[in-house]
Amino acid sequence: MKVAIQGSPASFHETAAHRYFGKRIELVYCKSFRESCGMLAGNQVDYAVMAIENTIAGAILPNYGLLHELGLHIFGETQIPVRLSLLALPGSSLHEIEFVLSHPVALRQCTRYLAGLPHLVLQEGPDTASCARTVAGKKLAFTAAIATAEAAPQYGLDILATRIEDHAENFTRFWILSKGRNPAPDADKASACFLLPHRGGSLADLLSELAATGVNIQRIQSLPVAGDASQYRFFIDFSWSESGCYENALAALYRHSAQMRVLGKYKSGEILKTTKT
Repeated sequence: MKVAIQGSPASFHETAAHRYFGKRIELVYCKSFRESCGMLAGNQVDYAVMAIENTIAGAILPNYGLLHELGLHIFGETQIPVRLSLLALPGSSLHEIEFVLSHPVALRQCTRYLAGLPHLVLQEGPDTASCARTVAGKKLAFTAAIATAEAAPQYGLDILATRIEDHAENFTRFWILSKGRNPAPDADKASACFLLPHRGGSLADLLSELAATGVNIQRIQSLPVAGDASQYRFFIDFSWSESGCYENALAALYRHSAQMRVLGKYKSGEILKTTKT
């Protein structure tokens, strides 16, 4: 089985892929989310794993658009704890560091720690693991990478500080994407996207009817529609515990929407509680 991920060895996407599928998979490392999703859309891999939300940094909004644009489906989800460390060349000390390199979402997860070191110049990279690899490969003196502690032995770096994320309960949710629609038999969660008619109260009416179906709306996100400044596309996640709730919610979505697509029907991802340093 081939699975595309954005990132390098020792990245959080690698952890998420192994968490969901186990170790016996062939990972295809990609430089961007568009590349990993494009490989799935082009039938070059069986699945793709894509981060969608972090408890500190929030939603990764462009990934909603990618899912819709490429017509992919959500096969499942997984959630993993995010533990971040500061890594540098062997022999480096914290007071020597002038630059910090990491993925922009990881930088946002460490704002309190970085605020205590105001002299540091922050630089953005494609993902946490590749930033660690860059520091090691280019032997960047006076530069540290924010990445997993596992990236230190992977790339031959020292750990200068651990657990630098703003909050101990820091988790990232990942979607498992497939090209075709394969609803899980034990599904208890669904995602959909829809457009609403230009009518006052249309969203409130829909949400009121959804509430009456007994589903739990876990997230609703709106993004502007490209080429139409007056229109927004809504993305919604909802879960249920009783039979019939999903079908009733689906009927309400179709009834109220000008355009609607089910993105996936899947099993809620359990949070991996294992603590990493």
